[in-house]
Parts: sequence; structure tokens; C-alpha cells
Amino acid sequence: MITYHGYSKIRLLNEVFGSREDISVKKKSGMSWIRYILTISAAILIIVCIALSYIDYEIMDQAKNLYNKPIEWDSSTLISFNTVQRTKPKPFFIKHPIAKDLQCAQMYGDNSKEYIQNWILPNKNVSYARSRIQYQDEKDLKMDCDSINNRSYFPVEPRTDFEAKFPLAFVRIVYTDYLFLEMELAASYTPQNSYCYMIDKKADKIFRDRIHNLTKCFPNVIATTREYDVDSAGHNVWPAFIECLYALQKFEWRYAMTLQNHDILAKTNYEIAQIFTWFNGANDVEVLNPKMDRIDTNLNWTFEGLNLFRNASKNLIGAHGLPPKLNWAKGYAESSLSREMVNFMLIELNLTTLMRQIEVKSFGIDEIMLPTLQATDALDAPGGFTHACLDKGKEIFHITRYSRWYDNTNCPTQYFRHAICIFGVEDLESLTKIPSLFINKFIPTFDFGALTCWYERLFNRTYLEEPTEEKLDKNFYLSIPYVRFQYEKLKSNGNFDPQKFNCTG
Repeated sequence: MITYHGYSKIRLLNEVFGSREDISVKKKSGMSWIRYILTISAAILIIVCIALSYIDYEIMDQAKNLYNKPIEWDSSTLISFNTVQRTKPKPFFIKHPIAKDLQCAQMYGDNSKEYIQNWILPNKNVSYARSRIQYQDEKDLKMDCDSINNRSYFPVEPRTDFEAKFPLAFVRIVYTDYLFLEMELAASYTPQNSYCYMIDKKADKIFRDRIHNLTKCFPNVIATTREYDVDSAGHNVWPAFIECLYALQKFEWRYAMTLQNHDILAKTNYEIAQIFTWFNGANDVEVLNPKMDRIDTNLNWTFEGLNLFRNASKNLIGAHGLPPKLNWAKGYAESSLSREMVNFMLIELNLTTLMRQIEVKSFGIDEIMLPTLQATDALDAPGGFTHACLDKGKEIFHITRYSRWYDNTNCPTQYFRHAICIFGVEDLESLTKIPSLFINKFIPTFDFGALTCWYERLFNRTYLEEPTEEKLDKNFYLSIPYVRFQYEKLKSNGNFDPQKFNCTG
């Protein structure tokens, strides 16, 4: 018999209402019909409570057994953690209301020029045509997780098994244009990847709060608590990147990309993973001739003076029995680094003194440290390169970021920022043909329509087309000098001579 706190159902009924004989007597004594009805109602209520109590007990008992089971998961990915948070929605792409009338499909292809001209050139003024859609973050933008997930599609499982086994990390310094960054996250988001934001000190409180709110909605999206004062001269760029790379050590990933606020995804996640697979551990770091006015040559740049290796014995003797020194190079701070290279930088090297000495100069200092580490032969960095090509007059460009520097003949918008062309809808078709991973830059306050149509295309290629490497030029990526260098070095069994490397292919 079911009991409720030690009482049987019959005993409870008898105590509350009396026995059948008692009820009969009360009837005969003139009990009112109203009281009788209330009494019967109370009896029914208590029976229902007892039944619900029993059902609740059974459910709780089953739940207890369920949660006592050990959780089984594949430690090679983060999928199990990222898929339990949300139900699986169907892929969707929603334009912002101010861009809802854009026919993005007509922005691409052979016939796109006429549509674009009719859209943005009614006044024959390319840079400031009234029809160009411009957007600034709304003050009342909803920031709860449901609103974020309703604005953009964030998948809860990897698109393919290949991508699941090749997680990526995105490191980005941010300070403005929150909604753009949310759209950019959605374009690259997949639960096996990890994302770290370093908030620039110049960001306002609303922006800062929004980034932190965003991180609460996804377990693989984080923001560092420490902030740096980053400027256009490059100060604190690499200390900020290093802060994020440290924070990302708890996640599993194969390559990390270092990015700035307005770097825009150019390839699908599948394509980036495929390109890095071809790289086979090589780092994508630009290696150009340095401008020595950006380096204080009066400082001690030997490994020993920098205390560069944590193992002090490696700082003492290099090639030819002399103390090893850095081989200078420069290049974009935006780069793609293998996990082995990042571990080398964070665990084997001590970059504190190196970064501090580089920071003393006043311009372009973010372009010095990583290319120099990449090109210093004495370091033998994982996935690294050589200085021999620069010594032979051959500069090595990278593919992480694509920009067009000041050139009136090659910037259709005729709009520049820090000497870099700002792209608009008239650039969309040409940008589909570049081999780079990211584009710099689109700005929402200049042409939000271009951003919208670019992200719509990425969405369609990610979710409405079958993932394939056919649209990638495999031979191009394999012929990049630092990729060839990596393959030749791995095949040499320790007998590789960088001086004999063919820099031109």
C-alpha cells in the first residue's frame, strides 16, 4: 500500500473525514449539502496530492539513477561539452531589417556590375552614395542568449567528421562594432573550435559588457579579464595575443589564428581546416625585410641577453660556437600558428624581455616579433622558416590576411583607413577569388550591405553546399615556400640545410 509520510491513504481519509458510519450520522444530523460537497472536494484533492507525490518520487528516483551514471565522452574533441547546452536548430540566415531589401545573389557573377551600380551609384558618388547601407550598434540591442541565437545560426555539432577532428582557435583583439563581431563569430562558429577575445582598453562599457555577455552563451567562447591599451602603432598587440593564447591552452585545437577587430572570414571552416591540413604543421607567417628604425639596435638581442629559452643552456651556444642572436624580419601580426608553435612560444620560450624591448619603439612594432621568431634559424621553431630567403633577396608573403594598400586604381570604393582600402559591395565578386583566409577590411559604418551579402554567401557555402576542397587550389597552397620548407625539413631526418632551400620553388 502506498504511504504518504507514514500514513496509509485509508488512514488519512478516515482522520480527515471520519469513517463511513460517522459520515452517515452527520448526514442524518442535518449536515448541509454545501459542507458535504466541500468535504468530498477536499477528499479528492488529498487523493490527487498523494498520487502526484508518488509519481514525483518515481521520477526523482529515475533522475537520480540517470545522473549517477558516468559521462562518457571523446577526449579528442570538445563536442560533448558543446552539444549539451542547446537544442539543435535548423540552419538559418536572417538579414538585419535595414538590409532586408538587398538581393545579395545579384551582387555576384557576371551580371553583378549593373545591379551594384543601380544600388550604390544613384548620385555617381562611390564613397558616400546615399544608398550605401550604414550601421551603428543600437543602444537597446538585446543581449540575452535567446536573442543572440535568434539573430544568427550557431550550430551545436560539427558540420563534418573531418572538421570535428581538426578544431581551430580564433584569437581576436576587439574594441568596437559589437554586432559585426557577433555576425563574424556566427560565420566561423562550430562547437569544436574555440574563440578568445582580448578587449582593448579603449572600448566603451557597453561594448565591453556585450562581449562578456556573448561569452556566457557559448562554453567555447571566452574573453580575457586583463585588458591592454592597443594602438595603431602596434603597442601591446603581441602581449594581448599571448594573453589569449595562454587562456586557450585549456581547449583542444590544431591551429590558432591571430586577428584584429575588422578581419573578416573569407573561407568556410571546412576550407580553413583543409588548408591547414596541407600545411602539415607549417606556420603561416609573413617574412619580409625588416625596417631597422623599428628596432633599438643598442639593446642586447642575444638569446642570453633576452633570457629567451627557459632552459638557460640553450641561450649560450649557437652555430659556430657563438652566442645565438635573432635574425630580424617583419610582417603582418595576423598569422596562423600550429599548436606546436604556440606551445613552443608559451612553454619553452620566455618572451617577456623580447616583447618589452620591442615595445620601446613608436611604429609598426606589432610586425616584428613573430616574423623574427619564424625566420631565426637558431631557434628551430616548430613549423618555422629560415632567414636564408631574405638573405637571398626573396620576401615571403602569407595568406592569413588579405588587404589592399593605398592605391586609387585598385580600390573601387575610393575609401581608405590607415592607408588600407575599405571594401564595399562593388568588391564582393573579386574577393571570392582570393586564396587568403581573412579579408581586411569591411566596416559596418561604411557599407553594412557588403558585410550582409558576404556573410550570406559564406552561410550558403557552409550549410547549403556540400563541403569540398574542389574550390581550393591545392597546388597553390602546397607551393608556398614555408609549406615546401616544412615538407623538406620533415623528410630530411634531421639533415636539412636551410641554406640550400630553393626559395623560389
